[in-house]
Amino acid sequence: MPFPTFLTAPPTLCMLASLATCALVLGLTPPTSSLRPAAFPFMLTYVYLGAFTSSADAFSHPLYANLTGGSLMGMVLKYVDLALLSAWSAESRGPTRRHGGLEPVREKDVKAESGARGRLEKVSWALTLIFNSRLVDTAWEVRHVPQFSKEPGWVPSRVRFVLSRTAIALVCFVLLDATRFLAGPPEQNAVLFAPERVAFFSRLRDVSMEEVVVRYVSAVMFGVVTFLLFQGVHCGVGAIMVGLGVSEVKTWRPCFGRVIESWSLRRFWG
Repeated sequence: MPFPTFLTAPPTLCMLASLATCALVLGLTPPTSSLRPAAFPFMLTYVYLGAFTSSADAFSHPLYANLTGGSLMGMVLKYVDLALLSAWSAESRGPTRRHGGLEPVREKDVKAESGARGRLEKVSWALTLIFNSRLVDTAWEVRHVPQFSKEPGWVPSRVRFVLSRTAIALVCFVLLDATRFLAGPPEQNAVLFAPERVAFFSRLRDVSMEEVVVRYVSAVMFGVVTFLLFQGVHCGVGAIMVGLGVSEVKTWRPCFGRVIESWSLRRFWG
């Protein structure tokens, strides 16, 4: 049974509403505020509204629809972690509970301006925290986050960072759109990826060279597309956040390290 049209909303709008709700609650409410659990149903509502919207009309690539839908659910999980379990505080600039797995910050208040400017500063801090999943430049930074350069502590200028990350994001998204032309017609894909071809080793005698090539190219393209998607989003969002003055450059270290340094499984996965 189709859902009524008034129960749907553009997924991009739902994503922005989810981000705004998370940032406002984190930045403007204390850890013990009842508004934090009260806002959780709204986060779930954004997922519900975005899930029943036709993504084919809203995005130029199916991958972008998947990214938006996954990001909506990811924002819910991030809200649970930051606002409810760890209970991050804009005043203390850190978690105040152990439930999220991090050591709580000691009681200390960060001096912030009062009035509208002070509230804007707190919301900016919350936005940076939401996108700073690796907790770069904090006491809880994860290990082995790639550096900007071989020279320890080197950070590019704001202008250089914005220009370079914008260029990388544009290249990534152009290449992602180009991958649509590599896909064959639906009729051909239905034959190449038919259910009876799922098994491989049990029917080696019947496997053609064409099928071997298709499997190999599909596996390689999956990695390439995933890399382009993550790199493009990371660079694009980083350029926007730094360009608008919301985040500092040092919190947007590279998404991936150098390929020549991934010479073992442990180093490959970080």
